[in-house]
Amino acid sequence: MNDTTEQGATPKKSKTADKPVDTVTLRDLCAELKLDAYEARQKLRAAVKAKKLKHTSRAPWEWAKGSAALKVAREVLEAES
Repeated sequence: MNDTTEQGATPKKSKTADKPVDTVTLRDLCAELKLDAYEARQKLRAAVKAKKLKHTSRAPWEWAKGSAALKVAREVLEAES
């Protein structure tokens, strides 16, 4: 038995460990723009409803670096409500 983990315990995964390097997540954008994640998701959902942005239900909010969708998401989040 390992001293650092108890029997049956699973090691915790880092939330950013699975993220490819060329992907920008909502967490990254919120940190960059100093936004609350809850409010950012609300803005993004409104943009999806207005057909400005495409997003699949229950999928994570993430975009490829340099993509047109990332540019639109950044514009939506930077816009004043």
